Amino acid sequence: MARSDETRQEGDGTSRLSSGFLRPDAEGPSLPIPPEEEGFWVSARNLERLGRVASRSERGEQVNVLIRGPKGCGKTTLARVFSSRWRRPFYEVHCGAFVDAEQWFGKDRLSQGETWYRKARFVHAVETPGCVVLLDEINRAHPEVLNAILGLLDWRRSLWSDDLTYEVRVAPGV
Repeated sequence: MARSDETRQEGDGTSRLSSGFLRPDAEGPSLPIPPEEEGFWVSARNLERLGRVASRSERGEQVNVLIRGPKGCGKTTLARVFSSRWRRPFYEVHCGAFVDAEQWFGKDRLSQGETWYRKARFVHAVETPGCVVLLDEINRAHPEVLNAILGLLDWRRSLWSDDLTYEVRVAPGV
């Protein structure tokens, strides 16, 4: 992959190719904290549970949460509410949209005759301390696509990416 030496520093601290694209080694995009959800009610029992999840996460314990329920009951919104209430960055992945396991990590880009690899926002999210990463519709993911990230979800909390050429590690509190 060819990389240009013609770069410029942006106001946000990222490095860009002369073509305007982020360099592969540039800092990732900032991840937003969602706004409060107006009119979304969470029971006291579930707020208590969410508080325990936040506490365990802040202590550095591994916390993966599966939210189940019928369509339209607020599973995705509950994850956003958690992120908003505990002031954590939020990233949502629509798992059913992935057709290739490598999509988790990034993809090749072409600009003005240069080919380079751009790291996926998913990787930035799992490497962002305290980030809430919502794997939405995980049941719709193809097994081969899902297998690619199992190391991030189990006790190891890391995996090697050949495309990125480094070990992706889940940041504390994710």
